Amino acid sequence: VTGTWTFPFADEEVYRIDIRKKGATDAGTCSNILYNAATNQVDTRNGTNADAFVPERLFYLDAKGFTTEGNLKATLHTIAVDANKGLQVATPNQSKGIFTETPIEFLVVTNSTGSEGVSLRHPDNAICHINDINGLLSIWNHANSQNDVGSFLRFGALTDSDFDGLLSGELADYITTDMLNAAKASKSAADVRALFNAAAPYLEAVAEAEALLASISGYTADHFGSGLGYFSGTTYEAIFALAEALQETLEGVDVEAITAATEALAAEVAKVQVNVPVAGKFYRIQNYAADAYLVGGAEVMIAKFESVDAGAPNSIFYFTGDKLVSYTTGLYLANFDRDGNSKMFLGYTNVNGADAGTSFTFKVASPGKFNVVYNGSRYLYSAGAGDVNAGSDVTTSSTGYQNYCFTLTEVEWLPIAIDEEFGWTTLYSPVQLGFNDRVKAYVGTVNADDPSDLKFVVTELTEAIPANVGVLVQLLEGAQVDNGCVYLPVQETTVTGVTSDLTGSFEKVAVASEVQVADASEIVKSHFVFEKKSDEVNGDFGEFNKNDVDDLAAFAAHLEVDNASDETITIADSEGNNPTGIEEITFDAENVQGIYDLQGRRLSAPVKGINIINGKKVLVK
Repeated sequence: VTGTWTFPFADEEVYRIDIRKKGATDAGTCSNILYNAATNQVDTRNGTNADAFVPERLFYLDAKGFTTEGNLKATLHTIAVDANKGLQVATPNQSKGIFTETPIEFLVVTNSTGSEGVSLRHPDNAICHINDINGLLSIWNHANSQNDVGSFLRFGALTDSDFDGLLSGELADYITTDMLNAAKASKSAADVRALFNAAAPYLEAVAEAEALLASISGYTADHFGSGLGYFSGTTYEAIFALAEALQETLEGVDVEAITAATEALAAEVAKVQVNVPVAGKFYRIQNYAADAYLVGGAEVMIAKFESVDAGAPNSIFYFTGDKLVSYTTGLYLANFDRDGNSKMFLGYTNVNGADAGTSFTFKVASPGKFNVVYNGSRYLYSAGAGDVNAGSDVTTSSTGYQNYCFTLTEVEWLPIAIDEEFGWTTLYSPVQLGFNDRVKAYVGTVNADDPSDLKFVVTELTEAIPANVGVLVQLLEGAQVDNGCVYLPVQETTVTGVTSDLTGSFEKVAVASEVQVADASEIVKSHFVFEKKSDEVNGDFGEFNKNDVDDLAAFAAHLEVDNASDETITIADSEGNNPTGIEEITFDAENVQGIYDLQGRRLSAPVKGINIINGKKVLVK
């Protein structure tokens, strides 16, 4: 190959390859290329130990003849992989090169600028050349790609000094003087490969150990804890001790010792569990500045962060496993294109079912903090109260990175909205809830013996409010609510065997008041929702009425009855008593034993502020 830079390529002789070096006074941004076994690609900007005599830095050309124009045809290989594998790359622009058993026969061509280096041209396209693209050896499809500085490759020949250190180094236990002299003399791929193959068990053990150590290099004691965004399952001290032991074995050449230490550390690392949000739970999302929460809103309204109380119901979202549903509205969080901004903004949609909302994932950004990723590559952004925004290709070096980081908190006490004066509501919760001393809850069945006189016969729950079972909730007379809610504890245990004709959903459901079922029986299904009623005889009471609205509320319960001629379902106990069906029960604050906050949440010990201790308000300073 001749030109302003002349280099006599020897077939299958091993070289280091520099990329994008434009001259003696300008080393560019790249260095000797490096094969990356983890990705089967070639890094072009990894300058760590760039001159190391290791298989990943050693490459060679396998000549396949010449074109009629005199250009050398050759495949590109590395000592780090099997000899039958070489570089393969597709012609679409910026396709990344990988090593396969069907390598491409590139054309080795010089550039026309007089700069150092040669280029590897794709044989099927005259303007496609191997290039440094985003730090990887890739194809560059461009009219001037042959002369682009990123396409310049310079093959650096090995020297005797590269080999001389091997017999006194860590490979000395695995290679012989004869093997070394043969490789030094020929510098051929076969002889150089033989050196490293002889030491292959050691090199593989070292590579596995170093890869494992690299995978945990970012671990700190701060990463380990019980909260969301932290690591659990083991301790930092346990991992650190085993990592130190592995480092010590790497100072020697005992393959068995290195392997055993690697396996011990890998087993401990395998215990690490990243505490991330899981399906079927409620969460709050708070921004990095801790001055605002993501809040639920009306349909299509742009989602916002607002400075609300930590217990505010509109700051709660139900996580389905990939979707977020507002607890107060039952609407899915979804991305919208606003002002042609490529769907960067989040709002709410009442589309339900499998196609609802946008998929979300949570990536640990730092101890206790998450990146909230949606639409595949959009990162939630909030610098404070106001509309949410997003960025793409976010890294720790991105401007304002802290504003892409959020604290997620699992909801332990679920607020139940209830009218303090009326004292009744319905509930459909996808998680099991316990009781506090302010409410009772009931399930029931519809007595449909007389379609013109329907009754909902109730049974009191005493153990818990089961998940996915509709219930009536009663606020005890005299009990107080906080911000229109009572707070019930979320339970991990499961109560089974409880049924109720009350049903519901965690999403807002659009439905007609009467739905005709398309079958021969001519069944008409009606939906009845719970409403407050008043009359002169009974005062305030509740009953179920045929739905005359377009939507069924989320996290609330309703009744579905076939062929109902009655417009109302009254509530009764098993004896058929009174319109509410349940005796009024008085909240006896004086006899409540235990410690509670003002929302009725039980506490294990008094906290600063006002506590209710054995029925009396106590100020703790």
